[in-house]
Amino acid sequence: MSIKYRHKTILGVRVDDVELNQTIDFVNIVLNDDHCHQIATINPEFIVEAQKNEQFRQALNNSDLNINDSIGIKIFGRIKNRIPGADFIYHLFELSFQKKLSFYFLGGIDDTAIKATKIIKDKYSNLEIVGAENGGVVDIDNLISTKDIIARINKVEPDILLVAFGHPKQDIFIDFWKENLKAKIAIGIGGSLDYIVKSQIRAPKLFRELGLEWLWRLTLEPKKRWRRIVNAVWIFPKTYVQAALKNRFK
Repeated sequence: MSIKYRHKTILGVRVDDVELNQTIDFVNIVLNDDHCHQIATINPEFIVEAQKNEQFRQALNNSDLNINDSIGIKIFGRIKNRIPGADFIYHLFELSFQKKLSFYFLGGIDDTAIKATKIIKDKYSNLEIVGAENGGVVDIDNLISTKDIIARINKVEPDILLVAFGHPKQDIFIDFWKENLKAKIAIGIGGSLDYIVKSQIRAPKLFRELGLEWLWRLTLEPKKRWRRIVNAVWIFPKTYVQAALKNRFK
């Protein structure tokens, strides 16, 4: 099943301009389908990485739904809607109050996925988590070696697979395997499991509303975050403006 939404192509990456209710409608529709659908949550770091990583760019453009996760993309790409990925998964969990859904948590460091399982099951009583693991070492250049992970997922056939490998690994992994996955939906969720178990502290609501999550993260983890922040708040806008000017004066 192919569902088309209004979208824009930003530096070669498709971003779907969807509202939250449209994403939930999409989920409800494809939960009744017979094959796996990929959802990606796009931020400026994705688009910068995609400029030099053809495999990643193809994986994103092959995705069934690409949600905008960034104020920067909203401003420069003139995308009307923004749905933070860390919020989106909670909307998926809330669907369990309406219908019984099964999830598989894949990724995170050490036993993060297992810890997240207990926290989420305590909060959402009708939600079933049929698997939780970190996935071990995943070699992006030899994804066939991860076939045992796929076998474990397919054995329990979750409705929704959440993959927390971080980009670009998680999205390439899903794109590579989705034709063989016995899950209705597979989503790359980055560090969302870390937020659930509170091994990373999410920015306060005001920072999130103002689009200043990057500043919060930089303050907490300057050595770890500075390169990613540069990509998001400098390289992405610069690349976008340069491309726009080049196209304008052709």
